[in-house]
Amino acid sequence: MISEIINSYLAILLPVSISCLLLLLVGVYCIFKKNEPASKSTQALEDIFAIAGDDLITTQLDLARAFIESNNAQSAKEILKQIIKQGSPIQKQEAKQLLLLLNT
Repeated sequence: MISEIINSYLAILLPVSISCLLLLLVGVYCIFKKNEPASKSTQALEDIFAIAGDDLITTQLDLARAFIESNNAQSAKEILKQIIKQGSPIQKQEAKQLLLLLNT
């Protein structure tokens, strides 16, 4: 009797079970793909955006000042050069002043 029930529902149960298995595999794949570590540069950009909010250039200026205070002139110069390319006139002026300070 049980074998008759299984045989009668086999046409329905087999596709449903295969579909469920495929969905499970896709879900597991998506979970593990999402948890892959980001590259260092991508992670650094995400960290800067998380801290900066809408005003990235001001945060970069603050970061450059912190690098100057910690005697990391090379990193500060790189950031200040980016600010000179992308910042507002006031931010560009401040970045130029900090670069002059580093070069003296």
